[in-house]
Amino acid sequence: IKHFMTEQLIQTYQKLCNIFKKRNKSLDKMNKLLMHINILNLKLFSLVIGGFFMTTLKASQFSQLEIHRNQQKINEKFTCEGKDISPQLNWSGAPSETQSFVLVIDDPDAPNGTWDHWILFNIPSNIKYIEEDCKTLAIGTKSGKNSWSRTQYGGPCPPKGEHRYIFKIYALDCLLDLPEGATKQEIENAMNGHVIAQTKIMGTYQKHN
Repeated sequence: IKHFMTEQLIQTYQKLCNIFKKRNKSLDKMNKLLMHINILNLKLFSLVIGGFFMTTLKASQFSQLEIHRNQQKINEKFTCEGKDISPQLNWSGAPSETQSFVLVIDDPDAPNGTWDHWILFNIPSNIKYIEEDCKTLAIGTKSGKNSWSRTQYGGPCPPKGEHRYIFKIYALDCLLDLPEGATKQEIENAMNGHVIAQTKIMGTYQKHN
């Protein structure tokens, strides 16, 4: 895994190290403490062996008032009970050698196995957001086939209970030589060995009826 971080994050980490050393606290305890920090706009600071691995992914339309362990309620307009439009997504902090991004939105709680809602690949490396209700993709971007056998976004529509929806962004050191409509399995196979950074956020949704 490639580690990268902002100068500010490095300084914060060093200050915390010094504080814990002065108080004879172990760095393991400090790391455990940091891993429980929840950032309101879902900035994810993930700890990995050897240092910090930092990326940022935001979904600004998620409710800011129902956060619990990096979970947020997904606004109804992005679901089958609403307008069923895609949410705005913003990301930053990718390595300079990034050549493309992959976006995967899936539901691991679907009754018959993980359900894929939206898959995009070969997103150009200079792109840092996807607008709400996205109709036109950046030049070069390709759509993968979701579990409805469509290439368009399909919003949360859980048949029963509350489901988790995982929004994942992968930074790759290459473009994927795959056609429009490739399956998630084909995309994941092609990504193997080329992921240089990744991040995710999770939103939840439960139908009203």
